[in-house]
Amino acid sequence: MSVFTKTLFKYLIKKNLNSFLAIFSILSLLLLSNQFFLVINQSLNQGVFTSEILPLMFLKYLRDLPYIVGLGFILSIVYSFNKLYKNSEFIVIKTSGLSDYGIAKLIFPLIIGITFITIFLSFIIVPEIKNKIEIYKNNFNSRPDYLFFKEKVFQKFENNITFYSQNIESSDNKVDIFKNVFIHFGNESKLILARRANKRIDSKSGDFYLQLFDGNIYENYSSNLKLNFKASSFEQLKVKIYENQNTGNQDENINSSETKSISKLLKLDNNSDLKELLYRISLPLSTFILSFVAVFLSRTSPRDRYNFSLGYGLIAYVLYYNVLAYINSLKLEDAYSTIVNFVTIHFSFLILLSFLIFKDKSWGFTHK
Repeated sequence: MSVFTKTLFKYLIKKNLNSFLAIFSILSLLLLSNQFFLVINQSLNQGVFTSEILPLMFLKYLRDLPYIVGLGFILSIVYSFNKLYKNSEFIVIKTSGLSDYGIAKLIFPLIIGITFITIFLSFIIVPEIKNKIEIYKNNFNSRPDYLFFKEKVFQKFENNITFYSQNIESSDNKVDIFKNVFIHFGNESKLILARRANKRIDSKSGDFYLQLFDGNIYENYSSNLKLNFKASSFEQLKVKIYENQNTGNQDENINSSETKSISKLLKLDNNSDLKELLYRISLPLSTFILSFVAVFLSRTSPRDRYNFSLGYGLIAYVLYYNVLAYINSLKLEDAYSTIVNFVTIHFSFLILLSFLIFKDKSWGFTHK
């Protein structure tokens, strides 16, 4: 590699990395914001506690990280190279005999690096993240609606417990505070009245408690038990409202192909495993192919009034990944159809890349 090529290589890598970090940061902020509102909406409709919103939001962000890395890198190539074209820097560079194909070869190490990152994310990180998300979902579905209390409403629990609170407030640390609490235990003929209560969730077991303050307990108040009537007062009392039944190893209950590790997936127990394996391979492979396509899409002239290079790059990415997602959603029973579908989409974009290389008239004069 000549001094000129080394200098140009470092320059292009630096330009691409700077653009990638900027675009990746913007896409990450957009994704995190979107996930925040989605999880908030989910918390209103499902059994999501306030303490679970941020962890779940972050997990969903990590799940989508391969897409953000791929899209960010492709757009960074288009943006940085397009800017070099607009500034006439690439026109000067190409006078030395370097074609678009030669430029693509120069940044090949960076393309390989990003591809390996998406491979690591798709094969190792994302399945584990999806497994954790499924555990959260199982917990949400197992929680009864009454864990989400309503003000001035008598709510009856499955274990024959009736709850009522005259006023519900939220403190600065987002903990619900109940005032003038009424709890009736129908199976035990027991009644508890408290001035104030807080709800508590055991992070390990998932059990749900009410921490009561300044109240009275009335037991055996039924007419046939008057002789055993008891009354007592307390300053603090902890009452279990809900016991989580999913206390076993929840990982064993989640056996979908999406959550399987690569070692389990390679056993190919069914066609769903094959489809998931091909999909995981497709994510880094599509990033690899589109990275080269992006080099050609970035070409423009300083005299062009309109510049749609970024739009073309975004359309190519959306089209590629949407078709992959559609193929992955198909319920095919035979392995042959599954393989043909995935190969067809990749082959189609390889044909597009070959056409762009062929169209590059000066590709044969690549600078050595």
